[in-house]
Amino acid sequence: MFSIYYHEVKRFFMATSGVRIAALLMLNFTATVAVELNNKGPSLLDIKLVKRQQTCCQYIDPQSGQRCKSTWKLQIDHKQSRWAGGDHSKNNLQLLCSSARMATQTKKQNPV
Repeated sequence: MFSIYYHEVKRFFMATSGVRIAALLMLNFTATVAVELNNKGPSLLDIKLVKRQQTCCQYIDPQSGQRCKSTWKLQIDHKQSRWAGGDHSKNNLQLLCSSARMATQTKKQNPV
């Protein structure tokens, strides 16, 4: 999760490492942020490559088959979540807009 808040959250967690879980619940951030902060995240080179190769949201609606193509509030997302064994390689990273990311996170956490 590399939105504008990433660096602020990282500074906060580095300063208060003993209360990460409580702060996470207090700030209402997803578990993805905690995993990103506790483990080495994607390299700056991987982030630049993904942003260079993908200039819009990569989400494809399962019903219509249409790509989202939004360019607003793009975030780097793991195709396979870290908690599910995914890594930080560029092949596992994609750009998603915030609404598409929320939709995919819900689907990843609650598969039907």
